[in-house]
Amino acid sequence: MTLSIAIVFAALGAIQPNSFQFQAETVSYKDMKQGVIAAELMQLATIGGDAMHVVIRFDSPIDSATRSALIAEGITVQHSLGGAGYVALINPDTLNPLDALNAANIKEMHPFSPNWKLHSFLADGGVPTWTMPAPLTRSAQANPIVALYIMLHQDANIDMSQEDIKNVFGGKIRSTLETSNTVIAELPYSEIQFLIEDERVLYIEPALPKFSELNNSNRIVTQADQAQSFPYNLDGEGVTVMVYDGGYGYSAHGDFGGRHTSRDNAGLSNHATHVAGTIGGDGSGSGGQHKGMAPAVTIESYGFEQEGGLEEGFLYTDPGDLEEDYSQAINSYGAVLANNSIGTNTAPNGFPCDWTGNYGITSNLIDSVVRGDLGGDIRIVWANGNERGSSNCGTSYNSTAPPACAKNHITVGAFNSNDESMTYFSSWGPTDDGRIKPDISAPGCQDDDDGGVTSCSSSGGYTTMCGTSMACPTVTGLSALIVQDWRNLYPGEPDLMNATLKALLAHTAEDKFNAGPDCQFGYGSVRVVDAIEHVRAGNHTELEISQGETVEMLVFAEQPGVIKATIAWDDVPATPLVIPSLVNDIDLVVIDPNGTVHHPWTIDPANPGNPAMRTQADHLNNIEQVQIDAGMPGVYRVLITGFNIAQGPQKFGLMASPMLIQCSPSGMVSLDRSSYGCDDSVSLQVVDCDLNLDDAVIDSADVLLMSSSGVSLPVTLFESGEATASFYANGILVGDGGMQAQHGDTITVSYMDVSDGQGGSGEITDDATVDCEFPQIASVEVQSVMTHDATVRVTTSESTSIRVYYGESCAELTQQANSAQAGVLHEIELNGLNDNTLYRFEVHASDGAGNTVVDDNNGSCYSFTTENLPNFFTEQDSGFDLDGMSVTFTPHMNIDQYRACAESITQLPTDPSEGVVVYLGDDDYETVYPAAVFLYGEGYSSFHISSNGRLTFVSGSTDYTETLGEHFDQPSIAMLWDDLNPSSGGTIRYATMIDRVVVTFDNVPEYSSTGSNTFQCELFYDGVIRLSWLGVDSIDNIVGLSAGGGTPEGFEEDDLSVSSDCGDPTVPGDVNGDGSVNVTDLLAVMDVWGPCEGCPADLNNDGFVNVVDLLEVVGNWG
Repeated sequence: MTLSIAIVFAALGAIQPNSFQFQAETVSYKDMKQGVIAAELMQLATIGGDAMHVVIRFDSPIDSATRSALIAEGITVQHSLGGAGYVALINPDTLNPLDALNAANIKEMHPFSPNWKLHSFLADGGVPTWTMPAPLTRSAQANPIVALYIMLHQDANIDMSQEDIKNVFGGKIRSTLETSNTVIAELPYSEIQFLIEDERVLYIEPALPKFSELNNSNRIVTQADQAQSFPYNLDGEGVTVMVYDGGYGYSAHGDFGGRHTSRDNAGLSNHATHVAGTIGGDGSGSGGQHKGMAPAVTIESYGFEQEGGLEEGFLYTDPGDLEEDYSQAINSYGAVLANNSIGTNTAPNGFPCDWTGNYGITSNLIDSVVRGDLGGDIRIVWANGNERGSSNCGTSYNSTAPPACAKNHITVGAFNSNDESMTYFSSWGPTDDGRIKPDISAPGCQDDDDGGVTSCSSSGGYTTMCGTSMACPTVTGLSALIVQDWRNLYPGEPDLMNATLKALLAHTAEDKFNAGPDCQFGYGSVRVVDAIEHVRAGNHTELEISQGETVEMLVFAEQPGVIKATIAWDDVPATPLVIPSLVNDIDLVVIDPNGTVHHPWTIDPANPGNPAMRTQADHLNNIEQVQIDAGMPGVYRVLITGFNIAQGPQKFGLMASPMLIQCSPSGMVSLDRSSYGCDDSVSLQVVDCDLNLDDAVIDSADVLLMSSSGVSLPVTLFESGEATASFYANGILVGDGGMQAQHGDTITVSYMDVSDGQGGSGEITDDATVDCEFPQIASVEVQSVMTHDATVRVTTSESTSIRVYYGESCAELTQQANSAQAGVLHEIELNGLNDNTLYRFEVHASDGAGNTVVDDNNGSCYSFTTENLPNFFTEQDSGFDLDGMSVTFTPHMNIDQYRACAESITQLPTDPSEGVVVYLGDDDYETVYPAAVFLYGEGYSSFHISSNGRLTFVSGSTDYTETLGEHFDQPSIAMLWDDLNPSSGGTIRYATMIDRVVVTFDNVPEYSSTGSNTFQCELFYDGVIRLSWLGVDSIDNIVGLSAGGGTPEGFEEDDLSVSSDCGDPTVPGDVNGDGSVNVTDLLAVMDVWGPCEGCPADLNNDGFVNVVDLLEVVGNWG
């Protein structure tokens, strides 16, 4: 085994690209003479002026030291373009041409051509008409408004840039991405040619089509049932999972048991409920039959939405919402896993097939979030898509749509759970740059039994669905079990990295289809117990690597069999400007006992159906696996090399089997904690290959364990197994009976490495502190209580992390929010609260040693009441659920001003043939003059009937684009506001009756549609309003009431179909229910003063009859 590392990696071949592969065009490399480069740099330095961006290529990838040297000479290397090419910023004022050329060998340098900044679709003259609603494209076809993602250079000021995009280019700013310096804007198509001339702009791409959803044997095939049972007993408890979907899930479903919280206003989604149930439903409503993968996880539910709601006709994806929701889930609620059963559905929606395989700005954002750029790490699982279910873009390979083409998330394909056969819909890779997709596969449908995956529905029961949407939460739930077990194994230590989780799932998967990874199943069918056992065996590690560095590990095989090593890394987000998306390229090989070099699996992107090969290095993927099918007994060398670390160092996760030995001739010693309490125990580890003196016996190593108070203990560590070179000792008490350490001591372990493999020797140490004092919570305050949010301010005596447990009862504090980082002053946001609700909470503070103190306000909990938010009786539908119903709005003296009651109907309340015909054209209106009718207490002697299903009370409306903003602009009733066209069919009638006026739309179609819509509005003279629908084909509309004056602050959509305030109203403060509030109600309160759960006198249902209830009686007297 004498083959040198240098020879090994020379054999791999220094494979580098031969061109800049921009999205817009390919530009071949062309070496420039050094004199020409020097002259151009000298000219820049002489002329001076503003900094400028250039495309630059060196003779080889540069390391961190070279980057720093170039910065000192006026050249800042920014984005990687693949190989040794980069975007760089040159500052003429600090440029030193000769020293810059001495710092690095520059092969060529060019001004940044504006044409290179465009996505290929825009470069080819494509117009992304899907990004904007019809009014803007119909009225301005020559120069339509389009939505764009505009990525700026790293040095550009995003605030100033967005002002210029608005004022100079006529754009409308939607949002920004701080992680990638990107602006999401709408602007005239013709402005693109001027925008690319702006020095601050790096890259422009069309906005992705709007995200939409990607539609019991799962537990068996994935080993979840086994993991939930003895001896594993895993259920995901303590693990917080974010679900980002087409809307929020149904928190009240019995299977969630209070563990599911909706955190935004995206709208209730049956799909999101189903996904959450697959992850963490407990199956209590089905006798456990439809239990999820991790039935005790905490779920934070978010949905795709636009800032300000969807009232602007939002037809594309705003990644700013993704960034905002992820940031809140990570930093406010401690989410460590995220499920994303969502995508662009490119083929089913008829969008350009060129989008499949693309890596764009949303992919860049996802890769950034995985790396912790929002303030905390998170593991992201993403459905690979169902594009093969539509024939629009083919039914075979190259069918993965964005943003599943990102690098760092774990993408999941779907197979049938009953036989692990491939489904007809699951998207297949590769990506445009040849990367393997999906990463892993899981059950997403079923050929027999219930025909799919059965999970929770928003009705409170269960429903069956198929799709990668169902496979994705299966993997997310299984990952929660892995995280839970990891925490049990390594308490107090960070969770495993996203890349480590990906490597683990791939390493332990059951291979399917072609041998090795393929573009149908990825690395195979997930097996969670195998993954858990692999972690428990300790055959994993997390390390980092720099440019040109090599890390060596060993794998020991006692018996013949499969030898396998898998690495994955969360790569630096790529610049979408170029097609190659791999930035940091790590290479993996394994050298067997005979010196034979074994390469990782690679596929031929041009022939993705062919079996993977093992003949060369992989320079495309950020996950690699070497597998030797029939390995001999002995020691194998695992070599990991930083082939091209453009922005390093790069962390990676490594899995190996049958036994990983993390050793080298240079020894390592470590304590298992960085801080200990006085009741804790110490564990020690030494890894040193030199100490493995005999492969047939268990060797030992000696260390000295010391505390600063003077106690020293010699400790002997024993090898974990034959030939492992890894030595352990544990159970050494910190305090009495052990080291006798005191508060404030430093514990030090010392190991003498007699040979470091480089001719040297020396002492190696590791330190930890002793902290025996519990932190003190100095103050707890509730600040800025709103309708759905509150802030808890906590100060502590020392640096701590804070967890706030809260709920509607002291006995059930089932929700939690965490501090973003350790400190002495914390402001913890509680979001997703119900309005007009009393909340109780307690505070837990933990210091670095794990000493935890609880402040529950002396047993009574802290409390606050959220502000009351009126119901605005308006919903915007993407799917209509009011057909066959009437909703009656009865004036009422409460904050809502109406009581709403929904009832089923089989015919319209008023005969649709009653009244006179109102003849309206497309986008037309007519004014009528009834006796006085009322809306929100205001009387009107006239109103306007719009052809688009709307009644307005101030001015007529011809607007056919239903938006919430315009709905609330004036007093109005949206009967069924959509782009309707009565000139194409149907009848509109207006009837005046003894007690009411009636407007009926009978079989009126939508514009350019063959469907029809029948609905009615009755305006009673006593102020009652009744809306009815019977035969509606429209699925995207607005229905509801408006008092005018603009969109109300804090507006939330209502679900009118479940309005249930029917019958006689309850009188506030009426304890005995006699319809009046008087002395009998006052006495009823006084008689049961104090704790009284469920008492009628407990008017706010907080479990106590007290002054709050008394004031409600007094305030409603009469």
